[in-house]
Formats: sequence, structure tokens, C-alpha cells
Amino acid sequence: MQQVIKKIKKDNLKGRAKRVMKKKEPQIVEVVKSAMFVSGNKTSATIRQTLLDLYMLKKPHAIHLSRKHDIHPFDDEVPLEKYSYTYECSWFVFGSNTKRRPNNLIFGRLFDYHVIEMMEFQVEDYKSISEFEGQKCQNESKPCLIFNGEEFEHKFEYQKFRNMMIDLYRGKVVSSLNLAAIDKIFSFTIINNKIYFKVYVSQLKRTGTKFPRIELVEMGPSMILTLRRTKFATEDTMKLATQVHKSLKQKKKKNVSQSNFGDIVGQIHLDQQNLSSIVTKRPKALRRTKRKTQEKPNDNELEKEKEK
Repeated sequence: MQQVIKKIKKDNLKGRAKRVMKKKEPQIVEVVKSAMFVSGNKTSATIRQTLLDLYMLKKPHAIHLSRKHDIHPFDDEVPLEKYSYTYECSWFVFGSNTKRRPNNLIFGRLFDYHVIEMMEFQVEDYKSISEFEGQKCQNESKPCLIFNGEEFEHKFEYQKFRNMMIDLYRGKVVSSLNLAAIDKIFSFTIINNKIYFKVYVSQLKRTGTKFPRIELVEMGPSMILTLRRTKFATEDTMKLATQVHKSLKQKKKKNVSQSNFGDIVGQIHLDQQNLSSIVTKRPKALRRTKRKTQEKPNDNELEKEKEK
């Protein structure tokens, strides 16, 4: 991004500066995406508390910029791109409050320090974490995200919203997970084009069996989001942003497929076989036996038979 960041000659960098610049380069295995929570020039108490609570849910991979900033993301993206480069953030949540757009909240995603996607919402019926009593979740625990509503499957805007929320709050990608480590549940329910966002904390109760009983207790925040404006990336940009390095791609196994039930099906190719040369075990009834030759009777035996 030549307009925002001055080009630095890597040959002149040494020591700590060289290591810092290397961290800013694209990585084969990306770390957990960080987010910055930015307040606009004009905000309300509701928006300030919303940004603070969403920041608490994202910690420790988050930065809260509490000072006011004269930024208008849909008109000028450069200030946010500068902050993303400075604080190494791939996400931003921007809050503002104006007469035209009261209680405004914007979720934005960046790639290579460029803003590629944004979704703007109106916040209604907000309840902060402090208004709920009881147990709270841990900072670095893995969340469980639940999306209720057909719109998350069929409408493009809400499909994008689901993808953005998963990318923002999923945390570190792991191969296995302990059930006790999932102590917060994000619930997104869409009714009449309004998204009801609630956060619960899970409690494991003993049942006398091997499997515990899970109880959900609302811990906040709670709000209703109404979609206002959107800006989505082009297909070419998304293809570039989601490409996987060659070293991480699994090699395609030939003649191996998976059925709808998860069974692995393989196909084996063999040369033509000569079945006549195959030695098989034959049952006793099918074995060939040597016929016994009948002995010729003696002359004395023939004379005895005639006398009889």
C-alpha cells in the first residue's frame, strides 16, 4: 500500500528493525487475528459501552482506542489502514453516533493492510456485561458460535456476516478441544431481518454419568443489530486473501474417495490374472480318488461255486 506506507529498503535493515519487518510480512501459518476497537468523533454512551464489551470478549488479541477519531470508514479508509499497520490488526470495529445514523456500529476486515469488507449496523436494546450477575467467561477460552435462521444459509449478506463473526471470534485453530474449555456461547438469531445477539456462559453440572449436563446462563452483552450498509470484496480479492500456501495443501490421493457416511472408498487396479494357475484348497468330496482294481477269483473258488 504505497499511499499509506513508505517503502523501506530491506537491505538497510538490521537487528530488531529487520525482525519487526519480517513479522509484518505474510506468514505461511497465520497467528490469531487481532482487532482494534475505534471510537468515532461523535459517540454515545451506548456505543462506547458496546465497543468496550466487544473488546472484552476479544481479549487478549485486541486493542481498544478509546480516544475520539475523525474517521468515516465508508468515505475514507486510509486512517484505519494506517492504524492496522501500526497495531498489526486484521480487524476493526468502529462505533459512532450521528443524527443521521444513531448508535452506528461497523465491522471491518482487512487484508494486506487494505480494507476489503465492511458491514454497518444499528444497535438497539443494548444491555452491557455489567448488567448481568453471575459467572463470567475466561479471556482466552474458545467460544461456541450458534446461528439460528434460514437467512444465514440463503441470503448473501447474512452469509457474509456469519463468516465475519466466525473469523473475528474463533481464536486459535486447534486440532482437539476440551469440553470444559468452551465456557462462552455466542448466539445469533435472525427474526424479521434483525439479528438478536446474546452471549451465554456454560456451566457443567454433574449427572452421575460419564457425560455432564450443560446449563447456559446469560452473561451479556445483549443487543439487536439492524443492517444498514455493506461493502464486500470482489471475487479476485477474496481468492487472493484466502489462498493457501503449497506446503500446507494436502496432496490429492488417487483412487481414494469418501462416501456420504464418511466411509473411505478405494479403487485398486490389477493386471490380468491367470486363474487356472491359482492353487486353491479343495474339499474332500471333490478330490479325485484312485479306483481299487478288482482281484480275479482263483480256480478253487470257481469250482466251489459250481458244486453249490
